[in-house]
Amino acid sequence: MNPSGRVLFTLLVLLNYFGGKILASDVLSLNSDDRVAESSKRAVTWLLNRRNSQLHWGRLVNSQTLLALSRSGVFNSSLPEFQLAIKQVDIDFLLDRLRHGELELYSDRLIPLAVSLTSLCRSPTHYYDYDLLDGLLDYRRKTSNFTFAAEMLAVCGGDGVIRRVHMRRLVWLLNPKMWTGPSISFDTMSMVLMATGCVAEHYGHPYLLPFADTIAEILISKQERDGSFGNNNVISTAMAIGALQIRGLSVKVDPTVRAAINWLISNQLEDGSFDSDLMATSEALLALSPKGGRSYIHMSQCPGEVTTPRNPMLNHVPIQILIWIGEQPSLKRQTFHLQVPVNSTVYNALLLAQADGLLRFETREYSFGHYLLSINNTSEVADVLNVQQGWVIFIFPSADHGKPEAKYQMKRSVSSYQISSGDCILFWYRNINRD
Repeated sequence: MNPSGRVLFTLLVLLNYFGGKILASDVLSLNSDDRVAESSKRAVTWLLNRRNSQLHWGRLVNSQTLLALSRSGVFNSSLPEFQLAIKQVDIDFLLDRLRHGELELYSDRLIPLAVSLTSLCRSPTHYYDYDLLDGLLDYRRKTSNFTFAAEMLAVCGGDGVIRRVHMRRLVWLLNPKMWTGPSISFDTMSMVLMATGCVAEHYGHPYLLPFADTIAEILISKQERDGSFGNNNVISTAMAIGALQIRGLSVKVDPTVRAAINWLISNQLEDGSFDSDLMATSEALLALSPKGGRSYIHMSQCPGEVTTPRNPMLNHVPIQILIWIGEQPSLKRQTFHLQVPVNSTVYNALLLAQADGLLRFETREYSFGHYLLSINNTSEVADVLNVQQGWVIFIFPSADHGKPEAKYQMKRSVSSYQISSGDCILFWYRNINRD
């Protein structure tokens, strides 16, 4: 199987799963009071409510949102809804591999993916046979100071290789003269501090911490009177909180962090979001995390064995899908065959077919599971009282099924019915209320 075929097969398989020195521990205690916990809970609720019908947030922000949720107190990677979002991250990555080839991916996509994987205790250096960290910190590529520091932090957290040339640039960024003048970037300063904290702790470079103290003092001096940073900017304030919580600082940061947290909470909207924005809300949630933000994410924090996803040729079973339109569907019918992983549901099969370009579908999530709304833009027709026309699903044990009798009609949601080998699934758009 060629590389593209291998990646495509793995992609389809994935659709089956769903005064004095202030210690960092002291600073993090500010994140454990009731107001912070309540604010975090509201932010989590808002983020979860922003998911689309496929239970994720879209390929551009999925990794960042999962990262923030993974640092919250409510995250549980064993829950199906989070498993689906995690698998969507895998799917997006493998789709990019098909489109662009060998890691021709911009670092602004690789960075949140690598950090999110590390936070989820999934190795970024063995991610479907790719080393994501190897695509970062390329000294031959010109990057902004912010991007470099973000790459440094991602590589450090994932326990990747940091070379002398990278250390020289980091030390250069710790020069106080870099942070004078009216046009300095608070976000870059914060990211440099977080990268420095990680490297000092995990790569045996404690000599960096006195330089970090100086940069931290400069950052503290830039705090607004109301407690914010960056002219009342949620993201800048959240990142500053994370930067001042790195381990090993000898600067008194407690009052600054407390004021910044208070400002952040006071600017949370009634719906639980920050600025009604996914990125801002994710950054705020990271800043309020009782586990600590980016600088606390490292593979050494993962208990037990780290998950290393690979490209296994998992067992799969053949199924057939039929689509009928109308009471006499002889002229409007489709048939196609699929190989789906063992233990797939009807919903998984629909996702697989959609990823393969065979159909498009929409569902709505209820407490009982996913309800099928439309296939190929053919939607149910309803009046005030009930549904008049819609999709009725039959599951036949084989292609030689005969008539679609009532005993074959699926009575459960598409996300709860498990497919067996050789099943024939009929999606029939017809009058719902007929005898």
